[in-house]
Amino acid sequence: NPLLIKTMAAQVMKAIREGTFTCDAALQKAAMAQYRWDACLADITAPTLVIHGNADLIIFPDAATQLARQIPAARAIRIDGIGHLLLAEMPAKFYELAIEFFLTG
Repeated sequence: NPLLIKTMAAQVMKAIREGTFTCDAALQKAAMAQYRWDACLADITAPTLVIHGNADLIIFPDAATQLARQIPAARAIRIDGIGHLLLAEMPAKFYELAIEFFLTG
């Protein structure tokens, strides 16, 4: 959705101009770093699909593979040319993968 991406980019640029972007990003990273996600991932019993863009500059793409390895019934799919806004950048592909996963497991 080009309009959504343009709007989100404008919001990021505004935050950078106002000096709040790096502060907000740092707070989010700090909050995420304090939580031990790996402690509960092995307890997930539902089939799980991890979809991630290979061009993500915010969360490195290998994170999807690492996450899927820690969930017993998970698999990871990485999509070339897609960044952090996977659902906004390529919604049809996202829904196609999700529906296929729901139908086939």
